Amino acid sequence: MKKLLFLFLIFAWVDAHTQTVNSVFNSAFTKFASDPDFKHATISLFVLNATTGEPVTEVNAQTGLAPASTQKVITAATAYALLGRNYSYKTTLGYTGKIENGVLNGDIIIKGSGDPTLG
Repeated sequence: MKKLLFLFLIFAWVDAHTQTVNSVFNSAFTKFASDPDFKHATISLFVLNATTGEPVTEVNAQTGLAPASTQKVITAATAYALLGRNYSYKTTLGYTGKIENGVLNGDIIIKGSGDPTLG
C-alpha cells in the first residue's frame, strides 16, 4: 500500500508539468484505482486548493470512508517530509555479561528506533 501511495504521488507530480491540475489528479487517481489490489476497495479523492479553498477535483467525494484509512496518508506524508526519502530505522544489538566458550552469560539487549515492520 505504501508503494502504491508513493506511485500515486509521483504520477501526480510528473504529469503536473504538462496538464491541468484537475486532469493530473484524475489521471493519477484512475491509474491508482485500477490496480487489481483495489478490486473490492472503495476509494475516494477530494483535493482543495490551499489558497482559495475551492475544490480542485473530486471522485466519490460524497462516499463515506473510515477515517483511519485517510489518516494514514497524513502520517505517511509527514514522516516523509520530516525524515526524508533516505531515512531508515536503526536497530542496535548489545549484551551484558561475558561470552565464554561461545556462550553468553548475560543478557541480549535490542534497542529499536520505532521500526513499524519489526514484529
